[in-house]
Amino acid sequence: MYKMVETVSRELYLLAKDRNLKIEVKEYPENDEIYADEQELRRVVINLMSNAISYADYGTTVCVSLFNNGDEFSMEVVNKSRYIPKENLTKLFDKYVSVSNKIKKVGTGLGLYSSRQIISAHNGYMIAKSTENNFNMFGFVMPVSPEHQVNTNRPEIIKNH
Repeated sequence: MYKMVETVSRELYLLAKDRNLKIEVKEYPENDEIYADEQELRRVVINLMSNAISYADYGTTVCVSLFNNGDEFSMEVVNKSRYIPKENLTKLFDKYVSVSNKIKKVGTGLGLYSSRQIISAHNGYMIAKSTENNFNMFGFVMPVSPEHQVNTNRPEIIKNH
């Protein structure tokens, strides 16, 4: 996963540079291998990172963190951007929902929806959190292999429909 995130970071470099942003991989586990469809998971990584870049405040840093506790793997992408009220946060994972029209960006409203579908197919969940001091985190948590399960007792988990 670390290698995939590094590759995606390089691919998104120009998008970040245009907004004077830095992409930083803050944390990653020694064991970052998981049982998953690599191509589909790559789509999720691209979506999360490109969204973070597109919506980040100009001149800030997008931070990516990877975690593995042995049973589950998670990826969190944090940016400094506009606060998203909790009642709107979960709606962003629905089909054709986007906040882009409110902030003069173009979006189809399918990125987070399709990401949720992919992660759900891997028995995982999307996660999201927005703080009033304007930091937003989007990511996912999934089992490292089909034999494991995800702890769903976390407030940032977006339940699958």
